[in-house]
Amino acid sequence: MSKKFFLNLSSLFFPDPCVHCQKETVSQIEICAFCLKDLDFTPITHNLKGLFYGKLNIEFACSLFYFKKNTIAQKIIHALKYQSNKKIGVEFGKLLGEKIKEQNCIGDIDYIIPIPIHHKRKYNRGYNQSEYIAKGISEIINKKISLTFLIKKKNRKSQTKNSAEKRWINTKNTFHVIKKKEIKHVLIVDDVITTGATIEDAVNTIMEGFPKIKISIVSLAVTKTD
Repeated sequence: MSKKFFLNLSSLFFPDPCVHCQKETVSQIEICAFCLKDLDFTPITHNLKGLFYGKLNIEFACSLFYFKKNTIAQKIIHALKYQSNKKIGVEFGKLLGEKIKEQNCIGDIDYIIPIPIHHKRKYNRGYNQSEYIAKGISEIINKKISLTFLIKKKNRKSQTKNSAEKRWINTKNTFHVIKKKEIKHVLIVDDVITTGATIEDAVNTIMEGFPKIKISIVSLAVTKTD
């Protein structure tokens, strides 16, 4: 029997604990039913386009849930980004994919583009968390992922503790587009959107090579500012 069979059997009898409260979980998502209920999901009408109003021409933009420190949302992002919990990225990516499908705006998307990290950081961490969110989305909306269209050419230090102003300065001109063929519409995927600086730099880089391209943006989380 395959290794995958025994892993699935093991997860059936010894399910992974909730990443927040450590209680037993009963689904593929490593969050217990109580913590999942407490997660601050964005409403159906939620749209991120306002964050980029006057800066970027976006077709569609949304996030799955709000990010706030010392909440279940922070635990999810931390597990995904720093604890090698790729599974949680895929499973929450599927939930995000379902939300995207509800908007009926994905018919002409050519590729899903996870926000890349520099190859040195990817080597040290072992993976890019946005790629696993993209994998979950891809399973639901049935669109291909491209890991070669957009690359990160500069290795910046973590932006987590930087002010909004420093984020904008540090993220300028950090990406590069590998222009292969004409592309009409891409869906950019990020883990958390805070100021939007990273997304703005990525979009501007893409539009330099493809001035007529349509761009949509989704993220697992967006910072709550209340």
